[in-house]
Amino acid sequence: MNLAPVSRLTLPGLDVPGSYGDPEAEYRTLADGVGIIDLSHEQFVLCEGPDAASFLQGMLTEDVLGTAVGDSRDAWMLNASGKILHLVRVNRLQPDQFLLQTRAGEAQAVHDQLNRYLIMEDARLEIAGDRRCLSLQGKAASSPGLDCFVTAHDRCGFGGYDLLVKSVDWSATIAALREEGAVPVGFAALNRARIQAFIPWFGPDMQTGNNPLIYGRNRVSHAKGCFIGQETVAKTRDRGRPPRLLVQLESRGDRAPEPGLELTHEDKPAGAVTSAASMGSDRLQALAVAKYGIVEAATELFDSEGRRWAIIDRVKYK
Repeated sequence: MNLAPVSRLTLPGLDVPGSYGDPEAEYRTLADGVGIIDLSHEQFVLCEGPDAASFLQGMLTEDVLGTAVGDSRDAWMLNASGKILHLVRVNRLQPDQFLLQTRAGEAQAVHDQLNRYLIMEDARLEIAGDRRCLSLQGKAASSPGLDCFVTAHDRCGFGGYDLLVKSVDWSATIAALREEGAVPVGFAALNRARIQAFIPWFGPDMQTGNNPLIYGRNRVSHAKGCFIGQETVAKTRDRGRPPRLLVQLESRGDRAPEPGLELTHEDKPAGAVTSAASMGSDRLQALAVAKYGIVEAATELFDSEGRRWAIIDRVKYK
C-alpha cells in the first residue's frame, strides 16, 4: 500500500504531497487524531564506528554525545565561518551508529562534507539508500509498536513521532498504521499547523549561507565543546546579535501571500515573508525573517500589498 496524493505543494526547497483530497479535514486530523506524513523524499547518511559519536560531536552544532540511543535532534552543519551548510536530523540508533536525515538531494553533499574531516577517526560514512521516513503526527499520536526505529518528533505543534522504515517494509508499514486508524495528511495541512506552532522549515524559512542564530538558539548546544563554526556563533551570541530574526506574524484576510512578499516598517524595508497560510475565519499567519533592530522594537509590520501584520512571536537567540 502506498500514499497517493491528489495535489502537490511546492515551496522553496520543497516539492511534496500537498493533499489527499481535503486539506481542511486533514488539518482537523492533526488537531484531533493521527495523520501519516509521507517523508520518503528525505535522505539518510549512516555514520557508525567506535569514534562516530565523538566525530559528529565536533562536526555538528548540537550535543551528539548527549543524545540518548533511541532519540533524535536537529543540528546545523556549518562552514568554518559559522554559516549554514545543511540541517540534519541526528538519529542515534546505537551507541556507535547514527542516521543523519537530510532534505531531498542533500545526502551526497552531507556525506562529502563530513568525509573531508574524517581522517584518523575509527568511523565510516555511507549513504543509506535503504531507509525511508514516515511520520505520525497529531494530538492522538502515540508510539507505534512496529519493528522500526521510532523517535519523538513534533512537526506540527500537536505532537508526533518519526518512523525510519526499511524501504522493503514501506507499504506494509503504511497498511499497519492505517489499520490502527491513522489517515494520510498532506503538507498543506501540515504547513498550516506548523506555522501556527511557529515551527520553521529548512528551505522556505531557514536558508543556507546565514548565521544559524537568525533562526533562534534551538539546534545549537552552547554547553558542548568545540564544533566547526563555533567561534562565529559564540561571538554573535555573546558580543553582538544576529542581523535578522525569524518572527511569527498574524493578519486579517482569506488569501495567504506568496513567499518573498516584502515587509516594511515606517516605510522602510524590514524583511520578507518566508511562509504563510490561512487559519480560517479571515485570519492569516506567516513566518518572516526581518531586521533585528526593527523587530526588537516594533509590534507590527506592513507588506507591499497593504496588509498590516502584528508580530506575535520572535525567536530567542541567547
